[in-house]
Amino acid sequence: MIRKLGTVVCNSSPVIGLASLGMLNLLWELFDSVFVTEAVYTEVVRQGCNRLGKEELETAVEQGYI
Repeated sequence: MIRKLGTVVCNSSPVIGLASLGMLNLLWELFDSVFVTEAVYTEVVRQGCNRLGKEELETAVEQGYI
């Protein structure tokens, strides 16, 4: 069993990078709590039409992982 780290607040770079690898789930598997600011959410989801990370972040937030 992996001991989880504390809380992480992510900017868009790790979200987009991990999403491009299909591994966004590493965030909530490695950390107890994962947060993104409204500005990061807006950048990736609302302004990121058809870009890497949009669907992944949107889904993770909807499912309560972030």
